[in-house]
Amino acid sequence: VCNESYDIIEFFNSGLNELAKNPSLDLTPPELKGKIETWNQIVYPKVNNGVYRCGFAQSQEAYDRAVNEVFSTLDEIEDHLGSNRYLCGERLTLADVCLFTTLIRFDPVYNILFKCTKKKLVEYPNLYGYLRDIYQVCPPKTGLCLLCLLVCFHILRFLFVVGTDSWCCGHL
Repeated sequence: VCNESYDIIEFFNSGLNELAKNPSLDLTPPELKGKIETWNQIVYPKVNNGVYRCGFAQSQEAYDRAVNEVFSTLDEIEDHLGSNRYLCGERLTLADVCLFTTLIRFDPVYNILFKCTKKKLVEYPNLYGYLRDIYQVCPPKTGLCLLCLLVCFHILRFLFVVGTDSWCCGHL
């Protein structure tokens, strides 16, 4: 049993393909495996986990390191998407799905709650277009409601205090 989202997506992509609505969709084609791994080595620690390191930073220094890494990585991805439809070229892959899960929550949740406030995602034209593209390619039928994301994350904010205002450097 595994609760790592990357491994779970890979399992569903290959292990349960006969049950899928679109069994021809392969998010980890063998010829792109290396590129997918390379992007996931960037996206997971620097963006997906990076936003949490911002939100849970225990010092101004830790926050500064985390927020600078998140936004320098978003800048890198923005540049890359200027000449590529998806992270690995012209085909949607697991790397895109892994980045999508953070991007869809970025402006309504991480920008506000986790103080990832240097820029909003809408200020990145390529990243924002990429987000809209993936959302239209495979729109979630259930389970994704931006209002629900906002409400749930902000309820959690009041139940479990995220950091303290003492380390905020005025980005709010």
